[in-house]
Amino acid sequence: MFFELAHSTSENEFSISYGKRIDFPLHLHRSFEFYVQVKGNAYITVDEKTYLLQSGQAVLIFPYQLHSYKSNDGDSEIILGFFSPEMVSEFYKTRHGFIPENNVFDFNIEIANTSNVFLKKALAYKICGLFDTDRKYFYKDKTDIDLAKSILLYIEKNFSKKCSLKDVSDYVGYDYSYISKLFKRKLGITLKSYVNRLRIQRAVNLLKNTDNSVLDIAFECGFGCLRSFDREFFSVIGLKPTEYRKSVAEQT
Repeated sequence: MFFELAHSTSENEFSISYGKRIDFPLHLHRSFEFYVQVKGNAYITVDEKTYLLQSGQAVLIFPYQLHSYKSNDGDSEIILGFFSPEMVSEFYKTRHGFIPENNVFDFNIEIANTSNVFLKKALAYKICGLFDTDRKYFYKDKTDIDLAKSILLYIEKNFSKKCSLKDVSDYVGYDYSYISKLFKRKLGITLKSYVNRLRIQRAVNLLKNTDNSVLDIAFECGFGCLRSFDREFFSVIGLKPTEYRKSVAEQT
């Protein structure tokens, strides 16, 4: 399962998706995110704490918390949702600047997609209310928004353009060798690999949902030539872009 890191800045953002499993590296965004383990279990990492999430449990991730997912069960079933801080403005206002001591909670709410903005707000507040019960928080001032988060935010905005290690180091004002070591230590992969993974994620979406040529998609996602696009796409997906598009067409 792939999903976009850059969620809408709309004040009414609220989305729900269902899947069998999810594996995704550390990332962050401005939305609240909730992940419900319906069946099976998965490892969830939030701000360097790792939880083994069991069936019936969920995590609520606050804006700009680093998080990743790794399914631990091939038969895993999950619900994944996002909502903007504006959807729960009163909750966000009282908890802004604080981080939960633990992001896991028992989940017993019925989830259903709706186009009604008031029902969306009601569901978002219900999730926050269930999460907030007897929850402990600690204050996290701005100095705790570490260098890794600044790097990820920059990459999120620029991965489809020139986004080299030097570009990132120039932006954050640190030596590129230090940035390289920090990124590998924090995320477990190189900065270049992470950028390429985001590019491939974007390419998958374009191959599935547009008629753009493979060459145009390669350039749009930040690849300098078709050869490097083919190579990186195959290393992540296991198919070349043309083969992937053909397989998607055959399934519809």
